[in-house]
Amino acid sequence: MYLNAWGPSVDGVVVLSEDEWQPTHEQYAVVLGVGTSEAAHLFPEEDLRAGFEAERRDVLLRAYVRAAYSHHLAEIFYTVSNEYTEWDRTALHPANTRDATLAALSDARYVAPVVATADLFAVAPSPAYFCVFDHPQVRISLCRDHAYITNTQSS
Repeated sequence: MYLNAWGPSVDGVVVLSEDEWQPTHEQYAVVLGVGTSEAAHLFPEEDLRAGFEAERRDVLLRAYVRAAYSHHLAEIFYTVSNEYTEWDRTALHPANTRDATLAALSDARYVAPVVATADLFAVAPSPAYFCVFDHPQVRISLCRDHAYITNTQSS
């Protein structure tokens, strides 16, 4: 469930290292992009609607770390948990915990591979562009199977 579903690939074969692939498409510009809630489909609808406590966050992050890494699992878990905790809040609201967990899993599963791909294209002679979709006038209503984008800008 938590293994990366996407990665740098050439003809459907995932590229494992920078040495295995060199960009050759000099005539094409590359646009790479991500959204801010890429991993929302991993969460049950109830978690998306109501949020969850730190114990549930720990279960989800530990499962991802076990699936994605083979060494130093505790250190990786504590580092991720530390980096995605809002230390300036004295009491964590379940919605904030959900948002931080969603950000952690989105960054690990989607943003990091896209950034790795952008790094590969950065050495190519053709231009490469990176974008993040995060518009303050748009609210994303999440459910288990779809992300519905609704314009909340007043007319």
